[in-house]
Amino acid sequence: MAFTDRRPDEHRIPKIVAVGAFHAAIIYALVTGLAATGFTEKIINLPTDNYPSEPPPPAPEVDPPKSPETPKVVEQPKHQTNLFPDVGALDDNLTLPPIGDVGPVELLPLPPKKPPVGPSFTPRQPQPRNEPGGWVRTTDYPARDIREGNEGTTRILLSVDASGAILDCRIARSSGHESLDEAACKAVSRRARFEPATNGAGETVAGTYSNAIRWVIPRN
Repeated sequence: MAFTDRRPDEHRIPKIVAVGAFHAAIIYALVTGLAATGFTEKIINLPTDNYPSEPPPPAPEVDPPKSPETPKVVEQPKHQTNLFPDVGALDDNLTLPPIGDVGPVELLPLPPKKPPVGPSFTPRQPQPRNEPGGWVRTTDYPARDIREGNEGTTRILLSVDASGAILDCRIARSSGHESLDEAACKAVSRRARFEPATNGAGETVAGTYSNAIRWVIPRN
């Protein structure tokens, strides 16, 4: 009896193992089949050379260079504009617009006239009243100088007062002979007459007068 009960247990263990293996195979097939249909394999390129790189994109097409176009030069007609039109060609009948009423115009008084600035008379030096050619005569020639043949020109400078009288006679340039120079001043001081000098106000003042006497021996 004990032997009969032990045999069935020994045959049931392999069956249980076989059923479990069968069930495990079915489960594995189901799992792998679902995984194959539900997921898509993706290849992620990691930063390493072990993975093949994607081919570079094709270069963009470049249009061939166009030849530069030559600019067209348009010649302008030679026409000179007259910036200053002829005044005579303008219309002479120009009509000006009327001037509006600006009311009464008040005239301003003229400024008083100012007296002229500066002298009202031209100053002048003493002027001879008689002919200077008659101031020195042949008879005034010293006899000694005639004998010795002395000749020359004496330039004199006269000082004339406000009344016209001669105050002084000086030799401005000598003739080279003292006797001829003295005779010239003596004759002029005796015969010369003068109008006195005047200033810018027309008043008589003292002044000077210059002249020259040429001594030449008379030839008979």
